[in-house]
Amino acid sequence: MARLRRCLGSAALALWAAGAVGCERSQPEIPPPTGDRVVLIGIDAATWDVIRPLMNAGDMPNLRGLVERGWSGVLRSMEPMVSPALWTTIASGHVPAEHGISGFLAPTADGTNAPVTSNLRRVETLWTIATRSGRTVNVIGWFVTWPAEPINGIMVSDRVGPQLESDPLLGGADSFTARRPGVTPASFVPTAMSLIVRPDDFLSPTERMVYDKLRIYPVDATRTALAEYVLKENPADLTMIYLWGTDPIQHWFWKYHDPAHWIGPPIPPEEKKRIGGDPVADYYRDTDELIGRILALLRESDTVLVVSDHGAGPVTQYDPNKSAISGSHRIEGIIIAAGPPIRHGTVGEPPGLLDVTPTVLYLLGLPAGRDMPGRVITEMFTSEWMRAHPQSRIATWEQQGARAAEQWPIVSKGDEHIREKLRSLGYIQ
Repeated sequence: MARLRRCLGSAALALWAAGAVGCERSQPEIPPPTGDRVVLIGIDAATWDVIRPLMNAGDMPNLRGLVERGWSGVLRSMEPMVSPALWTTIASGHVPAEHGISGFLAPTADGTNAPVTSNLRRVETLWTIATRSGRTVNVIGWFVTWPAEPINGIMVSDRVGPQLESDPLLGGADSFTARRPGVTPASFVPTAMSLIVRPDDFLSPTERMVYDKLRIYPVDATRTALAEYVLKENPADLTMIYLWGTDPIQHWFWKYHDPAHWIGPPIPPEEKKRIGGDPVADYYRDTDELIGRILALLRESDTVLVVSDHGAGPVTQYDPNKSAISGSHRIEGIIIAAGPPIRHGTVGEPPGLLDVTPTVLYLLGLPAGRDMPGRVITEMFTSEWMRAHPQSRIATWEQQGARAAEQWPIVSKGDEHIREKLRSLGYIQ
């Protein structure tokens, strides 16, 4: 495997030097990997409005540790705040109009719609750029990664995880074919399946309560177990992990976390008793424990970035047709960075989602494309690091005609199950 990765890396460097990425002749050659690894952790809908009070109360020790030794603050999202579009922006450095992923559903050839799939994406991403540049990369559960792509490492798509008792795959059995894989390389499928967390393994009483409606904790626990495996057995220059559960938890349970701002009908006492506390805060504690398992496997030389696609807060308009929804999205997300290149401090002017890809590329020793509207978040870096690592840009990472996005999403047997999840969160009718 290591030899194969070296060969792939050499081939990628040769292609780049030959101009395969459309860069100008005056651009310097891409340097080889430094050996310093980058771990990018995405937490959907994470907000400082929940995190900071918990940290102040002595909870969330793992995120608190990153904040105390690193750089942190608000990461601004963009409208519309639709997760598939935003997580693709974070991973590509392009706006939805350019990358082609604009919503949860996409039109199909027969005039209906289907859950969005990765074949619709029109641009390169951190994992494809890293692959072509001789970097190794692992991607675990990132939004809109099914079908999985062949990369210089391991990709486990967002459709792999505990779903139905009869079929643990979100996209149904037809998600796992040679043409439409859920995992690449195919040799990793048995390992990925063995790491899926089953209902009997649940740790959270809240998760047990809501399991029949929406699988939450086991999805994130599965992705954490997969991340642990690749960090131990197949460490890469870049590892990307996406944790999802904080978003559905806030949609369903914000009124119990923040009852003072609930604008719907009064919460019946028996319902409060059945819920038994604050599921939002409980799940943030669970998420911090999962992150702690990932951080425990990192080296002192590794750099960690934690980002959210947007924040969260109470609904501002009560919709009786969505009476189960009490939480909504906010433009203010989070960013935390820690590692040798990162200074200690807090955000001044908040960076935006478009700045994440150029910053990760910079950490990998790679230039951003000038067609990426974002910037390197220079204020998070030490002056010593900046002096030792001058920034550079190339014209683009896009290869003309190399990435032919398809017109229609891929329909699978699990589509109605996905739609039902989206309905339960108020995303679709």
